[in-house]
Amino acid sequence: MDGIEITGSPIQRELIFDEHSVAAWLMGRQAGKSFAARQRIMLKLCTIPSYKFMYIVPWYSQGAVNIYLELVSGPLRDYIVKAKVQPFCQFWLSNGSYFQLRCWNKNPTAIKSQTCDEIFCDEIQNFTHTDQFWSILSPLLGISAALGRSGKLTIAGQHRGVNSWYYRDIFLPGYKTNSSTHRSWQVPSRDGLFFQTEAGKAYLARQKSLMTPVDFQQEYECEPTANRNATFRPSDLATITRGVVPEFREQGHTYVMGLDIGGQKDLCAVSVVDAVSGLTVHSEAFALGTPYPVAAKLADDVARKWDVSVCIIDATGGGAPGQAADDTILNYFRTAIGKPIELLYWGGRVQQRIVRNTILMMDEATLKFQRGDTSPFQLSIPASLRGLLDELSSYEFHATRGGTYYQAQEGCHDDLAASWIMALWGIAEKWHYKGPSKEDLRRFMNGDEESNWIQTRRKEAFERIEKMAGAAPVSVR
Repeated sequence: MDGIEITGSPIQRELIFDEHSVAAWLMGRQAGKSFAARQRIMLKLCTIPSYKFMYIVPWYSQGAVNIYLELVSGPLRDYIVKAKVQPFCQFWLSNGSYFQLRCWNKNPTAIKSQTCDEIFCDEIQNFTHTDQFWSILSPLLGISAALGRSGKLTIAGQHRGVNSWYYRDIFLPGYKTNSSTHRSWQVPSRDGLFFQTEAGKAYLARQKSLMTPVDFQQEYECEPTANRNATFRPSDLATITRGVVPEFREQGHTYVMGLDIGGQKDLCAVSVVDAVSGLTVHSEAFALGTPYPVAAKLADDVARKWDVSVCIIDATGGGAPGQAADDTILNYFRTAIGKPIELLYWGGRVQQRIVRNTILMMDEATLKFQRGDTSPFQLSIPASLRGLLDELSSYEFHATRGGTYYQAQEGCHDDLAASWIMALWGIAEKWHYKGPSKEDLRRFMNGDEESNWIQTRRKEAFERIEKMAGAAPVSVR
């Protein structure tokens, strides 16, 4: 097609002419991503007849609409034979090529089309419903053995921590590798054409002075570890990554266990923290779909191994977020775990207090929890507990009008993180002392004499009698 000229900087031309099956453009603000995307769209639509190009954005923003308007009103306008803006923006060229602009976050399952030759996902860091990403896009790209072909997928946007789903699944396989199918670029803003000028350099310096370091690193430096919504700073996590998990419990130490029951799409997880030293000695998530009675038995095994003084259970687990779990589900764990139990309703301002307590523990070099205790409590997570550290690094906060809430980054889990945070809250609240828990007191006042605390105290009394008398083991019912 006459009048169509493809231009760009050396880096932009690499992006425009790339032919790998999967590409990742992770770039700083104003580094030239949108320009390169428009150039690639024009190149493919104009040079390949009947080429089908789908451009997906998280939501319809002014920037996304501008790309569509610049395409239909720019060099392509003389070749467009039909254009529509409802139910979504789309146009057809005289050579049979077709372009459509779709919105992902509102309802990704509504994105249906004939097989596309190329799909471009912009602002990938803002995509939600990422568990449906591959199941929806793979058929559209013709990724199947029957078709014997595959379209091209490109994601573009910014980093959001090294545990983001697209960093692991799409960016890393193509970054500084010799892959024949994947290619990834990481381009900070300073490499963009505008920032090579004196005006651009001055603008970048001004932005750096006005923004927080983590915001600037994420927006302009294209730093993989930067995440402005991260609850815990990478430096803090690095500081507490220390120690070695002991094989058995230490004599004279007290242990507290946090238990996140989970749900249909969440894992059941437990974490155990030494209330004396601050060392995390156990962190484990049970397989997704583990029946609640089985999970309760596994949790009891952990509680017995470390002889925990108290188990804090997330009472919102096994149900809708912020709502009480079905008593039937909780009863599995109440019955199975032979240790004092505290119930915690994980939501709203309670969640804020609990998470902020953890942040305080990270900030304080030494904390003391018992009067006269001279041993320092130093928060520690051994590097061997990699799953917990990964979840903490992808644990995010979101400020809304209704307050601040915390959850895992899109595409990640937070079950281990939640169980660990609850264990620390139990230590801060001194729930690990040798007395009945609030839950045990409630059950005792309701006439349930066989509460966990009473059972445990009765068993301990018999064990003391056996030890003193040297008698055969006594059966405790």
